[in-house]
Amino acid sequence: MNILEERKMITRMTGFGLLMLAVVFGQGASSTEYGCPNGSDAQQLADDYNRRWLRAAGTGSAQQLAELYTDNAVLMPPTDETIVGRAPIGEYLTANDTGPRLSNYSVDIVACELAGDTLQFAGVWGATQADFRANEIVTGNVLRILDRQADGSWATRYEIWN
Repeated sequence: MNILEERKMITRMTGFGLLMLAVVFGQGASSTEYGCPNGSDAQQLADDYNRRWLRAAGTGSAQQLAELYTDNAVLMPPTDETIVGRAPIGEYLTANDTGPRLSNYSVDIVACELAGDTLQFAGVWGATQADFRANEIVTGNVLRILDRQADGSWATRYEIWN
């Protein structure tokens, strides 16, 4: 089992956190089995959103990334910071010009739920990090809660990752 598969398994085993967030944010826990069924509306929406996010991230444009978040979105990265608002999130996500470079970034969605105009999904991200010595595979978890916008598009309201 490679490291990305191992992280995916761990994330699936800790799916309780996703369901608890659903309760906290008023969506109620689903009685359906935990996961993200292939072909489900939730899975298709989550995959589509991730493709849009990866395209925007690939441009390096703060504005393009910011457009994927709501005006009052909350981003909680693996630091002690909490970033609130569309523009500050776009700036934060594109500000690290001196840090290690990531390539081959991908997200494997392992849990998702669609409830009305709210989509929530959890995934395992993986990338190759180039630093001073060599390339290293890095992985982490991501949880996003999205709202359907008036135009039918989806934008992140809450995001946390490590």
